[in-house]
Amino acid sequence: PDELDAELAKMQEKLAESSGANAALISQLESLNPQLSQLERALSDTKRKLETESTARRQAELAQDEAEARAREAEASLESLRAESDQVHEQLAFREEEVEEMRLELEVEKERHSVELEEMAAQLAEAAKKDAPKNQKDEKKDDISVMSEDDFVTMAVGSADGVANSNDNEE
Repeated sequence: PDELDAELAKMQEKLAESSGANAALISQLESLNPQLSQLERALSDTKRKLETESTARRQAELAQDEAEARAREAEASLESLRAESDQVHEQLAFREEEVEEMRLELEVEKERHSVELEEMAAQLAEAAKKDAPKNQKDEKKDDISVMSEDDFVTMAVGSADGVANSNDNEE
């Protein structure tokens, strides 16, 4: 029985040590509980902030993607407009060349017609001179007056310009 008492005393001593150690651990645990609660709140706040920032980042990425898509569309539109502008400039240059060619052709034609009119006026004046002695011999007088070569050329060229100008006005 002494052995049992000794063993019991030993066990009680170990129990007391364990109870003291447990009490110290409980005390430490209780002092850690507020820190643990504070860490849990901080973790919760951090998770909320992370979620908010993740949402904001996703929205920013979507906005950036949309902006890049609009920029690509604008760039494509700009490129299309540049190509169209280049094409229009080429057409304009071609039209200007055509107009200049037509203007030169018209000047040449006008000069040729002017020369033809001068020649016809000269022929008419010469024919009038040849017919004038015959007309004086006739006793009948016509009411026809003979124009000078300069008057005829002026009238013919002036009339041709008037026709050309009226044709321009019609267009």
